[in-house]
Amino acid sequence: MEQRMYQDQLEVIFNDSRIREVRLRLQSNPFEVFMKNYMESQHYKIGYRTQGVLDVKCPTKRVTNYVTYDYKCDCFGQERTGIPCCHLLCAAKSDTIPYIKLINPRWLVDPDEPALG
Repeated sequence: MEQRMYQDQLEVIFNDSRIREVRLRLQSNPFEVFMKNYMESQHYKIGYRTQGVLDVKCPTKRVTNYVTYDYKCDCFGQERTGIPCCHLLCAAKSDTIPYIKLINPRWLVDPDEPALG
């Protein structure tokens, strides 16, 4: 019960209403991976935008990742797991795209249900 109350507040805690749809539609374990990546994305910043590419950097690491406007990251995390990587989520937070559209349908409770956004 306590974990459910915590989950109900995630979109309020992070001030991001798009988390709600992910929380309601994603299976439990993939949701945990999503939230881990989401929290890690808090450390990343978008350096610059040029020719359809976002430069996503972490101030504590010397690695730079590149995310294209069609939401592909050069770390290939999303392709490997079906869950958006922290770099992709950093880029998505600066846009209005529903996070659920970045998740492989195999992780959804009901893949046939259309996205809200």
